[in-house]
Amino acid sequence: MTKTRSRSFLVHLAATAALPLVLVWPQVGVRAEVVIVSGANGANGANGVPSPGNPDGQPGGPGGPATALAGGRFPSGHATTNSATATGGNGGAGGNAATNGTAGAAGAGGAASARATTVTFFGGAAADAAATGGNGGAGGLPAPAIPIYRDAGSSGSGGAGGAANASSTA
Repeated sequence: MTKTRSRSFLVHLAATAALPLVLVWPQVGVRAEVVIVSGANGANGANGVPSPGNPDGQPGGPGGPATALAGGRFPSGHATTNSATATGGNGGAGGNAATNGTAGAAGAGGAASARATTVTFFGGAAADAAATGGNGGAGGLPAPAIPIYRDAGSSGSGGAGGAANASSTA
């Protein structure tokens, strides 16, 4: 009887020790955290209004910034591959001039920042980050030329593109 009890005890011990391994094993596979962020586009400037209104075109609004962060500095055991992508919003177009007004300047593109970090306890790790600053908007158009009275004015200045910064660490 002693042999039966010890064998039964060993079987139960092996079964209870194996159960946590069975529960943890499926979680060891490849995991990924993917973060994609886009900034809002800037508003277009209002067009000028002929007299008695304001003939000047209004400036376009700036594009919104975007920041994407994937992963972290400390091993979490969750992801072995992390990816962060950020795209800044485009600047708004400047408003068109009316009669003798000036055209509106365009808004600047939004900045973008992306950072991906992967730290694991074991196995391979990968991190990928990409950032694209928003495009600057187009300047407003000048008032049309009226041959008898005046030449056409100049267009509004275009907006600057947004800055971009990306870093990845695995």
